[in-house]
Amino acid sequence: MEQDAVTPLDDDDFDHAVFCGLLDRISTPRDLEQFPPQVGFYFASRLLQNDVCNGGFAQAAFNMPEWFDLAAAGYRALGKNRSAEIIQEVKDLLPGNEEAVRQLRAST
Repeated sequence: MEQDAVTPLDDDDFDHAVFCGLLDRISTPRDLEQFPPQVGFYFASRLLQNDVCNGGFAQAAFNMPEWFDLAAAGYRALGKNRSAEIIQEVKDLLPGNEEAVRQLRAST
């Protein structure tokens, strides 16, 4: 914050600093128990966004399937319901969810 007094942080710098600070403290969804729910929503949605932007949903599904529900909840909390629906649909396609895959295919 001393640096902020000299050269103000822009929104992207601040977001990056917050996310990196949390990344040092959070490894699993269970680690979020020490924080308010809003922190979990932010962290999970940002974590998913980073993975999807880097390698698509396939990469995110491989790297972090345990974060999908919380990320979807974060998008819902922001009023981004369609994004939350997409995350849930992708989660349903993950291995172990074969019945959900069949139901999605049947509905299209």
